[in-house]
Amino acid sequence: VDYYCMLNEINHLVSGYVDNEEEYVRIAKAGYEGIKAGDPDDSFINGGALAGWSRDYANKTYELGILDYCDSYSMHIYDHLNGPETDWMFRSEPDHKYWLDYYDTTGTKQAWITESGWPTRTADDTSNESASRAVADAHDSSSEIEQAQWYTRSMAINSDKDRIDKFFYYALCDNDIDRFDIQSNFGILHSKNARVPFSAKPAYAAVCAFSDIVGCAEFEEDEITDIPF
Repeated sequence: VDYYCMLNEINHLVSGYVDNEEEYVRIAKAGYEGIKAGDPDDSFINGGALAGWSRDYANKTYELGILDYCDSYSMHIYDHLNGPETDWMFRSEPDHKYWLDYYDTTGTKQAWITESGWPTRTADDTSNESASRAVADAHDSSSEIEQAQWYTRSMAINSDKDRIDKFFYYALCDNDIDRFDIQSNFGILHSKNARVPFSAKPAYAAVCAFSDIVGCAEFEEDEITDIPF
């Protein structure tokens, strides 16, 4: 195993496993000790995986010593109806990194986003963007064209290592548990049960093109400096 994660969205008001920070830190400590006992040398442990931008919850766990029991600490950041430049998404990521760095006395811990992305709804005629937008609005989702635009802009923004150390998207493929459920439609590929199984959404082509064009480029600097913490 290369990476371990504990636990998933433990602070979620509906489906979270524990309802207070103290209990989570106790669980994280026990998990850390168990993982290290079985995989002492190479294990990299990600803690947190908090639902949403949860500064107060995270800072409380930092104060309780959770950074002694993980190598990175992560959050899941979503905005179903807007792109990555909106206030919620744009400011949450560097805020997460700022406070983790503030509490990290070792200078070795990493701030991660382990889930982000946009669910899609589109009209049957995918070339009709106005129709796709109407369908998406009705389902609190993005259109497939918007998803493609937002993915590539997000990749550009979050290549800045001063904003976030590592950024993961959810998900590669629609899971099709329930085609009418938002949770089933985050993929940049359609599901295996689509009319054309695993067919590419525009976002898949956009991500591939972005990766090919940008290649091994490294982020130099950010012209935006007005982010208050």
